[in-house]
Amino acid sequence: MRARSKRYRKESEQTGKETLSLAAAVEKIKSFKSVKFDQTVECVMQLGIDPKQADQLVRGSISLPHGIGKQKRVIAFCEV
Repeated sequence: MRARSKRYRKESEQTGKETLSLAAAVEKIKSFKSVKFDQTVECVMQLGIDPKQADQLVRGSISLPHGIGKQKRVIAFCEV
């Protein structure tokens, strides 16, 4: 089993196992102490759909804050 830091153990005791609304969860996360690295948050939702049904598929896209990484350029040399 992995050893956890004192800060992690203290903050995990504060959160508990109860289910929170989205606004309350964001408020709780913002109340934690800041750290020296980029933190991540995992969000789990039960949508109650049947993925085998074509009309119930979940699709979407997001735009990342800094794009997809490297900037790509295309050069074309054409004869006229």
